[in-house]
Amino acid sequence: MERSEAAWQRVGEQFSALGEGFKRHQEQVGDEPAAAQEEGVADALRTLAEAVDRMATSVGNALRDPDVQRDAKYATNALLEALGTSFSQLGGELRQRVGKKD
Repeated sequence: MERSEAAWQRVGEQFSALGEGFKRHQEQVGDEPAAAQEEGVADALRTLAEAVDRMATSVGNALRDPDVQRDAKYATNALLEALGTSFSQLGGELRQRVGKKD
């Protein structure tokens, strides 16, 4: 079970690193000055559209960042390794239990 726990720990670490990359890009885009706001519904919609655009820009920037790409690759590999280890251990336990019934 220790191998599985270690694998899942790596998953958490890798996705945390990936999240930090996205956070860094969001903070960079979020610090840009916002356009002046007008009153009413049109202003609220414009503000919402700008927020969505900033978010899309930060995600796009993050996805083009080699560090974020690397972290995404490591996080995905860690997840796949943890899943593989967990299923392998589960298979072993099932084989033992089925074997005991014979």
